Amino acid sequence: MKNGLMILPVLTITVMAGACGCTRTADNSGREEARALYEESLVLIDLYTDSVTAAKDSATLNGLMSRYREEIDDLNFRHPPETSYAISEGENDTLTSRTLRMVTIADSLLYRYAHPLVLRSDSVAGDPQQ
Repeated sequence: MKNGLMILPVLTITVMAGACGCTRTADNSGREEARALYEESLVLIDLYTDSVTAAKDSATLNGLMSRYREEIDDLNFRHPPETSYAISEGENDTLTSRTLRMVTIADSLLYRYAHPLVLRSDSVAGDPQQ
């Protein structure tokens, strides 16, 4: 009986320790940094998307895209390593869609610069008497 009474407190402490060890605590230490990275990235992407849209020639457009790559690299290096892992799925989707939008605009403009629209003359001959 004595052994049975000794096991009960030990068993209770063991179960409680196991239950406490299984609770999840929210670790938001990297979340604030990830949110800052997300917001700064959005500002940069939107700024360059507007500039890309207004580019008048391929040299300007290529220069913008080169500077964008440099600035996004600098932005990522200003934050601690692996900060991007704490960006939420929704935030990541937003960054991806906005980046793809900018790249699509840049690609379509480069194509248009390489293949300008040529206005064809009217195939119907004018009245020679005029």
